[in-house]
Formats: sequence, C-alpha cells, structure tokens
Amino acid sequence: TMQLREFQNAIEGALTEPMDVPALKRVRVVLRSPEEKKWLRPWIPNRYEVDDIEGIQVAWDRAASAIATLLDAPSPSLRRLAAVMLQYCPSSKTIPSLLSALDDDDVELQMHLLNALAETRDPEIVPPILPLADHDYASVRIAVYAAVGRVGRSRDDAFLIQRLAAEPAPLGRYWILRALGEIGGPRAQATMIEWMGSRTLHPMVWTGLRPSFVQLGDTARVELEALSESEDPVVRTRSIEAVTFFVHPSVHTFLKDRIRTEDLYAVLAAAWGLKMLEDEAGDAVLRHLLDHPDPQIHVAAGCRLASLGDEKGLEILLEHYFATAHRDVVLWTITTLPVVYQSMVNGFRNHASPMVVRAVCDLLAVAGQSEEIGWMTSLLRHADLSLRVTAAISLTTLGQQEGIAALKEIRASLDEAGHEALAAIAKELRQPLPEAVQATLG
Repeated sequence: TMQLREFQNAIEGALTEPMDVPALKRVRVVLRSPEEKKWLRPWIPNRYEVDDIEGIQVAWDRAASAIATLLDAPSPSLRRLAAVMLQYCPSSKTIPSLLSALDDDDVELQMHLLNALAETRDPEIVPPILPLADHDYASVRIAVYAAVGRVGRSRDDAFLIQRLAAEPAPLGRYWILRALGEIGGPRAQATMIEWMGSRTLHPMVWTGLRPSFVQLGDTARVELEALSESEDPVVRTRSIEAVTFFVHPSVHTFLKDRIRTEDLYAVLAAAWGLKMLEDEAGDAVLRHLLDHPDPQIHVAAGCRLASLGDEKGLEILLEHYFATAHRDVVLWTITTLPVVYQSMVNGFRNHASPMVVRAVCDLLAVAGQSEEIGWMTSLLRHADLSLRVTAAISLTTLGQQEGIAALKEIRASLDEAGHEALAAIAKELRQPLPEAVQATLG
C-alpha cells in the first residue's frame, strides 16, 4: 500500500495538473480507431469529449510520460511498479525511457520493461531488444520472444526460428512458437507444424500452443487436417486437437469422421474436440472408452473428461494419481487443469478409496489450501498408513507442527522395512518435501 501511495504521489507531482490515470487506462482502446468511439462513451472521463480523440491521445501520452520519469527513481520497487504500469499505459513517447532502463541489472525490472515495450507494438523496439535473447534468465528471454511476436514483423520469423534450436527452456520454446503464430506466414506455419510432432515438445507446452495455430489462418487448418493421416501417432493426435480450435464449418465433420477410425488415440482426441464443441457424440465416445480393457485407454479417456471438468473423469484421474504406469498423462492433466475445475477436487475428500483421498490431500497441499488443515488433521487417525503419512506431510508443508510430530510418531512405530515403505510413500507425492520431513525420513 505504501508503495502504491508513493507511486500515485509521484505521478501527481509529475503531471502539470491532476489526472485520473485509472480512467485513462480504461479509455486507451479509444486510440485504436474512431469507429470504436460508440463503445466507449460510458468510460470516458467527464473532462474529455468522446469525439476528442486527439485530446485523449495527448492526455494519455502525458500520463505515460509522467510514469516513465519514475524509471529513474532510487527505489527498485518503484522502478518495477512504474514498468508494470506502463504495460497498461502504452505510449510511443515512453520507448526511449524504457529502452534506456533495460541497462539496469534488475532481472524482474527488465522483464516488466520488455512487456511494456511489447504493448507499444512499435517496430522500432525490436532491434534493440534482440541481444537480450541471450540473457541467462529464461524470464527475460521469454519476454523478448513475446515482444517480437506482439509487434508482429514478418521479417523477424528468421530470428525466432533460429532461436528455437538454441532455446533450452521448454517454456521459452513455447513462447517462440506462440510468437511465430502471431507473426504468421509460410515459414512460421512450416516451423510450427514441424515442431508439432516433436517428442521434445513438453505436453504442457503443447497444451498452451494448440490455439495458436488458429492465428496462422485457414491454410494451417487444411494442412493439419491432412496430417491427421500421418504415420506418426503423436502428429495424428496433436493435429486433431489443433483443428478443434478453428472456427470453420468443416471442423465438426472432420472430428465426426475421426471418431470412426480404428486408431483409439485419434478417437480420443476427436471425441475430446467434439465434447469441447458441446456435441453429445464426443461425450458418449469418451464414456464408452472408460470401460475399455486397455488401462492406458481407460485412463486417457478419464483424463480427457477431467480436462473438461467432468466429475467421473476427475475421479479416474485421482484413482490413478500415484500409478507409475499412468504418471505422465495424469500429471500432465493435473498441471493443465483450469482453476475452475481444480476446486471440484474437494468433492472427493470423503471418497471410499483411501488412494483417492490421499491424492486430494496431496493436491490441496500443493495448492497451499490451509483452510483444509482441520480435514487433514482428521486423516491422521485413518486406518490406511499411506493416507496418514500423506496427511502428516501435507500438514507440515502447510506449516503445521502437528504434522511433523505425527510423522515422527508413525516412523517410531515402524521397523526398518517400514521406514523404507515410509520413504517410498513420501517419494510419490507431488508436493516438495519440507526439510523437516526429509530429516525425519533420514
């Protein structure tokens, strides 16, 4: 609060006359085109006429320039806050100040500065920021890639393609591919489709990248539909998933055709796509595959349903949470689960299976949900050893001393073989083990 007050006072001091900066933030969209004026009348500050676009532009630039003066403030937190605010108040007038401030060694500040430069969408920002693509910190490199994509200069696709081979971080590669999607063009499309089948493309990265193909246009959709016949099962599945995000009359027919194939993983992808499009056929196919004798298909169908917030799918996901054979697909589904569906996990706290309850306990500890401490404490009296251990560790993770006390008590009651089992139970958990737990387990 003190930082924000200091920030507001500094802005007011820098302006010639008091100005409603939040109101200006709300009206920046008016600068895009005169045609949008009619949408904005309720949001324009009273002191400005809605038709006075030039006047608003002047005021907007003046506010942004005032904020930019704070990039030289002695307080590091104030400099960062100014850079963050300039992301919401973009102006070409601030570009020299933003570029100059990049010489600061503060990594967090550099990241915010790059994001603010990206919001200006001015092509002149690109050449000066490209050297930062070799930065030691991935967060800075990612901000460079995002800015290049945001500006969208077609000639920058060569730079991004070259960086794709050099970028070590999976999230960095995601932002490069996403930037290529924003730039578009034949080379960008060819590169994105080539990487679509890469085994080095992390599943989480792929999940975030799927909608980006839409930006490439209808030629990408046609090529993706053709790739659904590829001999590579990864390419087949991913191409079907990507096609789902296109708004085109042929997409529904395409997905309907794919659920009739003998390739069950392609069927899973197509059924998931149809369910996303609210077609009951997709839901029916996924539920039918829940009864498939192959455990891999059974779990994959459950995870597809879980990813769309289906309770039965979530139950299957939790049942196989600790299963080594399905760990990759289960953890991938959990980590990409939208927050709105994560809350549904609480509904399984009183499930009949200790394994499901144990999974819920671990997930809540990972999420840091301290409001569930009372429930976790009650699990310390459960008959199932693995559940008691998980509850004790989860309580310790959430800062409760009774958790480590319970873990020590459990360990004291076990022989050497029991100690090994205890360590194995702890190793299965997703939550990082606190130092106290590691010391207790030896």
